[in-house]
Amino acid sequence: MARFYLDENIKTAVGRALSQGGHDVVHAYDLGNRSMPDSRHLWVAANDGRILVTFNRRDFEQLHRFWLALNDWEIYNRVHTGILTALGRVPRDQ
Repeated sequence: MARFYLDENIKTAVGRALSQGGHDVVHAYDLGNRSMPDSRHLWVAANDGRILVTFNRRDFEQLHRFWLALNDWEIYNRVHTGILTALGRVPRDQ
């Protein structure tokens, strides 16, 4: 099964559903990572070998390009596990 890191834009219900499906899931809230910059969310996910899940496609596309550039320039030789951008919305937790 996959290992996921959900940023603060993803509802906790998504994490519960993924966990019930057998995935290893942590949420930014679980780690006290509320209101962190997107770059930090990506770093935390990469550092723990997790796929980052977000609704914030535009910002993370830019971060991904920057991450690749740093690797190309041999400034930061590290890969991230992946970025999954969700398209739909999950109903608000009750």
